[in-house]
Amino acid sequence: MTYLPSLPEDAVLLDVFRAYPHTSRPLLDYHQALLRGPSPLTVAERELIAAYVSGLNACRYCHGVHTATAQAFGIPEGTLNALLDDIGTAPVAEPMKPLLSYVGKLTLTPSKVTPTDAEAVLAAGFQEQALHDAVAVCGLFNLMNRLVEGLGIIAGEEYFQARPAGSPVRGTRDCGTFCDRMPARGAGVSPLTLRMFTGRLAQTVHAYPTWSLAIQQAAAQFFGEFAGRAARPAPHSVRDPPAGGCRR
Repeated sequence: MTYLPSLPEDAVLLDVFRAYPHTSRPLLDYHQALLRGPSPLTVAERELIAAYVSGLNACRYCHGVHTATAQAFGIPEGTLNALLDDIGTAPVAEPMKPLLSYVGKLTLTPSKVTPTDAEAVLAAGFQEQALHDAVAVCGLFNLMNRLVEGLGIIAGEEYFQARPAGSPVRGTRDCGTFCDRMPARGAGVSPLTLRMFTGRLAQTVHAYPTWSLAIQQAAAQFFGEFAGRAARPAPHSVRDPPAGGCRR
């Protein structure tokens, strides 16, 4: 149950972002730049760091969301559990181990990070920017973990469960999709509601391109459920978002 009385009991991060847009929008822009912008680290590696830091902090919500996202980008299932047990024996590339050790130490005992720790990362073959980006991801998710825990944002186990192909990526229903506020399955939907929804969808995809695929998948699933019950949206409203969209 969220600690903010104005939000629903089952509030997710999207509800917080909507309630406080003046601080949320810059935060989301930073997510976009850091997690999907140019970097020597792949998207999978950055998501791995996000999930690992969240696991160290025991933030179940962020750990679940970003473990699922890391797996969607190719990190094998079980990798995060192995890392949390023992980095040394975890099935990750050897150069990643000093980098993950660095962010782990920065998360748990930040005052004990030393130049030797940074030198180990660079000696593993990473560029200086990779160290910067890893530290930035670490810092961001220490912030996000505390935001989530401090506001009482939680989710049930089913929130992180795998879904069939074509369904929204696990854990992304709070990341830009408005389907959680649409009528329940089987309810009637008017053409006006659909037009309003698709217009808002297009605005959201344009504003948050990192989440655009998840948004489109959720919308496509929604429209599929109500096919034949109301006017269908123009194909471009779901299938052809503004250029530059990717997922999160």
